[in-house]
Amino acid sequence: MLVPMEGRSKYVKEIFALRSLACLGIALYNTLSTSLSHFSVEDSSVRAEVLYALQLLLMYATPTFVFISEFLLAKSYGAQVPNGFYRKRAKYILTPYLSVAVLYALVDTFRNVPSPTFADYAYELAKKVLLADFFGYFLIVIFQFYILHALFAKYVYGRIPAVYAIAAAVAVNVLYLAPFNLIDLASALGISEYIVRFLNKVPFVAWISYFTVAFYCGKNAERVTAFARRNSMRILGATIAIAASMLWLYRAEVIPEVYSKRFDVMFYTFGMLFCLMAWANRRQEIPRLLMRISQYSFGIFLTSRFVLAALDYALPVYASEAYFWLFTVACFVLAVCGSAAISHFLNKFKYGALIVGKIGIGPSPRGRKNVVLPLAEKVPEGRSQV
Repeated sequence: MLVPMEGRSKYVKEIFALRSLACLGIALYNTLSTSLSHFSVEDSSVRAEVLYALQLLLMYATPTFVFISEFLLAKSYGAQVPNGFYRKRAKYILTPYLSVAVLYALVDTFRNVPSPTFADYAYELAKKVLLADFFGYFLIVIFQFYILHALFAKYVYGRIPAVYAIAAAVAVNVLYLAPFNLIDLASALGISEYIVRFLNKVPFVAWISYFTVAFYCGKNAERVTAFARRNSMRILGATIAIAASMLWLYRAEVIPEVYSKRFDVMFYTFGMLFCLMAWANRRQEIPRLLMRISQYSFGIFLTSRFVLAALDYALPVYASEAYFWLFTVACFVLAVCGSAAISHFLNKFKYGALIVGKIGIGPSPRGRKNVVLPLAEKVPEGRSQV
């Protein structure tokens, strides 16, 4: 997630890599879902099993966005945030949430209802805005983190050792998610599935381990990246083992769902985060393509599903293995490039950023190394981070 330019310290170059790779992971996950739906792939088929397994391995992506948000916030600020902080965040986080909810409710209404009426649209819109029943829910999670940050910095940081705070957060997170992962709560409690989904993914307690780890990592950024690089092979081995166990739990139907709110995904995500940090830390500079994707990551996240919905509607279906994979690759590329283009276009207008967010820092001019700017430096308003 993008954060403000105000603050005291410098950007960590590894974060640009994390953000862009998380963005690509989300786009690929959504593309695979589109392919499965477009070709009506049966769940029991080998193709579906392979794609579901790949999707499960992409589950690090959304939590990584959540992690980045608090990492940069902790690195930039103490317990006190500057005047206007929450107003600006509400403007560029909650307004896009509402804007995309309005638009995506329209897409879902026409996609799911044969002859939609205004009442059908109002129902879809109410679900999305009030219950965060769409992919934009993570913006609500981020905004909760902004509030939680000041409280955590004031009442926990410096009073409780980091190891105890992290252990407690992980334990709380696992205990909170376990019933959602292991039990059909809607049937067991006799409540709506929409309520269960809301409680599973929106309250900050469902993400508290990511917040806590990100807070301490942000406060100790240089030490954390050095640790990741020094222990990269051990971390890689542990991550592979966690991924294998995660796939086993899925295949054994202990946790049969493929989504980011599995408690085992939490451990896998931490492994992926440190693996990617170690990789990025070894590089002199982040590749220009990844810098560019990072720059448009917010817009790609918010608009790629609209591009995929259009492609799903417009492109034909052929019973060909080669066409299936061609469709998938083409949709992935067009989803990333098309949504970046939409973001770029809308940001040319005064209120465009209220729909897709502002554009972040991009690569430096060709022939020069990418520069990591101090957070305190001033940049043009249209280029500042959200």
